[in-house]
Amino acid sequence: VTLLVKLLDAEEGGVGQHYGVNAANALEAAKVQKEMASAIWAMTINNVENQLAIAKAGGIPSLISLLDGHPEVHRDVAGALWSLAANPENQRTIANAGGIAPLVNLLSGDGGEEAQEEAAGALYALADHAKNRNAITESGGIGPLVVLLGCDNARARQHAEGALVRLSIENANRVLIIKQLVSMLHDKGSAAQEQAAAALANLARDSTDNRTSIVDAGGIVPLLALLESDSAKAKENSVSAITQLANKSPANQSAIAKAGGIVPLVTVLNAAANNMKEAAAADLSSLCAAAITQLCKHNPANQAAIVEAGAIQSLVSMLGSPNPVLNANAAGALSALSRDSADNQSAVARTGAIAPLCALVREGSPDTKEQSASARWSLSPDNAPNKATIAKLGGIE
Repeated sequence: VTLLVKLLDAEEGGVGQHYGVNAANALEAAKVQKEMASAIWAMTINNVENQLAIAKAGGIPSLISLLDGHPEVHRDVAGALWSLAANPENQRTIANAGGIAPLVNLLSGDGGEEAQEEAAGALYALADHAKNRNAITESGGIGPLVVLLGCDNARARQHAEGALVRLSIENANRVLIIKQLVSMLHDKGSAAQEQAAAALANLARDSTDNRTSIVDAGGIVPLLALLESDSAKAKENSVSAITQLANKSPANQSAIAKAGGIVPLVTVLNAAANNMKEAAAADLSSLCAAAITQLCKHNPANQAAIVEAGAIQSLVSMLGSPNPVLNANAAGALSALSRDSADNQSAVARTGAIAPLCALVREGSPDTKEQSASARWSLSPDNAPNKATIAKLGGIE
């Protein structure tokens, strides 16, 4: 390890002598540096001993200095720093050695898409440390990370989203990130919208504060607009975000309904449920059912509006799917719709839902059994006809 770091330093001096004077020699020296950085990257992946050894030998400042050098080395240096940053001590060392700003600079893509991808990964790892989150923001990292969500590189998008979620732990960052993500929902081009909605869904899942910030930033209306997108992925991510915003929040449930969200959500559900043999449609149906569950929990107005929009038949059809996740989410939605609503109890029963629910209580997956039992219970209170039907079908044992 010590020899490798010394060689890295020696080659760095070589590039310093040649770069700008003899381009061919500079490139050859950079290729050697690239191989050394690649070796450090490979030997430090999931290897704590080597991660610490490289740091102890002074390898981190040497690697960082190369980020100001020949573009040939940038991808492997960024990858090595990402691997080294898996160690909390190294996260601090990289930041103290001035590694954050040059990594942020690589997000522009000027050093190549692969360097951009690895730099985003390194920043994701570094953002695990509180002080580094502030340093990334101060270095102007939020804007390029948000922009990266709209790129064609799937791994770069994943790394950027992970970094942004971690950066959002800091209050000041959270508001800034969410505002930029909501702004991206208005952009033309499905890739940026898809990733912005996915990031907002993850942020909404993460905390109540994030959900509040998304609503305050005006996120509900553009998320609902994506329900009419031509992109199936944009629809999926939008529904996921809506689900998380509605979770345990009567205010957000009502805000989504007030913004006209129920009819388009049910429209997406019905269209997807009609094509459940297709995997993408089945996934979208399941996500819509989960959204309906959250929107109508303890919310009589939304319960009535969802039934009026025509959701019940599609949900009941999902009970017959061989997909256990589909079964569980459909049963959960039917339970939430029927809870404390005599009209909805009768409407669900008229579709013939009780028979498959009783069957799933006996034969479904553990989660399906639980959700189906909950639906069966929601259909029963103060409803003699439903109780009689459940008993007749062997639902009371």
